[in-house]
Amino acid sequence: MLRKLLALAIVVFVAFSCGTSGNEEDTAGTDSLPTIVITEFDKVAANFVGKEVKLEGTVTHICEHGGEKLNLMGADNQTFVKIYAGETVTKFETTLEGSKIVVFGKVDEFKMDEEYLNKWETEVLATIEAGTNQVVNSENEHVCKEDLAKQGENSVQDPQLAQIQQYRDEIATNGKGYISFYSVTCSKFEEQTK
Repeated sequence: MLRKLLALAIVVFVAFSCGTSGNEEDTAGTDSLPTIVITEFDKVAANFVGKEVKLEGTVTHICEHGGEKLNLMGADNQTFVKIYAGETVTKFETTLEGSKIVVFGKVDEFKMDEEYLNKWETEVLATIEAGTNQVVNSENEHVCKEDLAKQGENSVQDPQLAQIQQYRDEIATNGKGYISFYSVTCSKFEEQTK
């Protein structure tokens, strides 16, 4: 009798497990997310800070240092959104470059203010003084001085200091005291079939 009850319990458990899948719940949750068109992202992102959204685009670049961020390009082949790995998606494989994907994630806002610019400027000036071969550009990527010289840059630091000044000028005139940069922290993505 006990064996029959155990067998019946197993059959009922299997039947219910086969009837529902975790994917259905995930899909149901992501289907209702607002879809933001990448070419409109910067215009509407402020309305979605801290909220889950869906974006579709083509992967144009994946950070080679750990795969923690990618650029997702819009249909205009000019506009892109930075997508960062998060808790559930911890890195992006470089094989995704060139792929069309759908990203699900939370919109984040980085507020660049005078304090941030002062720190950045201090780092740039320290690099100039140290005569280091590696510098950090405005995208926070390490760049070799010789590579920039080959591209026609007279001084590696001048473009960074000029960029810092442009940001200061924008902060001074926008009335907010900071500049907002928006990105998405990825919780899930799906590669589209080619």
